[in-house]
Order: sequence, then structure tokens, then C-alpha cells
Amino acid sequence: MSIGLAFVQGLVGGFQKNIEREQIAREKDADKITNFENMVLQGAMDSAKSGKAFPFLQVLLLGLLVHPSSLNFLLSVQMACYLV
Repeated sequence: MSIGLAFVQGLVGGFQKNIEREQIAREKDADKITNFENMVLQGAMDSAKSGKAFPFLQVLLLGLLVHPSSLNFLLSVQMACYLV
């Protein structure tokens, strides 16, 4: 019986460690995305203030490298730049 209990405890401990690692990785991804979004918004505002064109293609390619899910955000920023 103690071998089975040790096995189950080992499994549960391993699962908890994996969950903790995954949470840390997700937090890092979220931080990367947030920093990128802030950088893009600041660049868009600076471009609008100076009257220069927003380098959308370069930012789009960089965003896809940072995180593929940032595509929706980038497209919404592009639309906002056209509306301003």
C-alpha cells in the first residue's frame, strides 16, 4: 500500500510542478504581449502627432514574431490610425 501511495504522491507533485511552470510561462507571454502593445500604441500616437505614416508592415511582422495572437490587436491599431 505504501508503494501505491508514494506513486500517487509523486504524480501529484509532478503535476503541481508542471502547472506552476506553465503559469510562469503564460505570465511571461502575457508580459511580452502587453509590452509590445504598449510600444505599438505609443508609436502610433507619436506618428499621429508628427503627421508621419505609421510603419504598419514592419510592426505587423514584429508582432507576429512576438506572439501570433497579437494580429487582431495590430489590425485594430491600423484601423484606428486610418480613422485619426
